[in-house]
Amino acid sequence: MKFIINSAPDPDQDYGFKKIKGVGNYYVDIPLSYTINGKTYAIQANVLSDGYSIPKAAQSIFSKTMLGILAAFWHDKSHKTGIEWKFTRAESDKILRELMKYYGVGRTARWLVYFSVRAGGWKSWKKRPLSYHK
Repeated sequence: MKFIINSAPDPDQDYGFKKIKGVGNYYVDIPLSYTINGKTYAIQANVLSDGYSIPKAAQSIFSKTMLGILAAFWHDKSHKTGIEWKFTRAESDKILRELMKYYGVGRTARWLVYFSVRAGGWKSWKKRPLSYHK
């Protein structure tokens, strides 16, 4: 299936991104909304994201930049609520790759992150509920 990103949060808008010291998680003060293949998916304010859920070796390369972090928020939510959103893990990972493209992440980085989540994402697929910043 081909996924078309109709709209996603504007990377130039101030979402109030916060990084929790000592934990490495991010959260935003306002809800995020993504429209994919004509359907809108919402993420509540204060949902935690750990950035790109990729092996530790790759995290040192990709997780230090905010480029594409909005894609990571979508991917974290979809990995925890795949049934609710009716995506398979493979579809969720493909959408992550398309969102990264939408946000201007380079081809090599997109594919490395994609292959990393394909290789290790099974560990977190629907295993933990969403977490929220208090």
